[in-house]
Amino acid sequence: MEEPEDSCVEILDRLAGDLKAVFAAQGVSEPQAREILRASCAALVTKRRRPADPDGWLFHAIVEKCWRLKEEEAARADAPE
Repeated sequence: MEEPEDSCVEILDRLAGDLKAVFAAQGVSEPQAREILRASCAALVTKRRRPADPDGWLFHAIVEKCWRLKEEEAARADAPE
């Protein structure tokens, strides 16, 4: 019998401390963090094949979304008005 797969909530509980540090280091607001978490969990849940390391996959996806958010904000700040 297969082991039950961890839910996103369980994975996020395990990653909570590390994610708080990432959000703080990247200057991500609470609403932005909620949206990043929602989008990342949705991406994990809808994957056809479950990653071998769902914790690592989700953490990496969240970090990448934080980086992209900061790049987009920097680009908007640099854009002429």
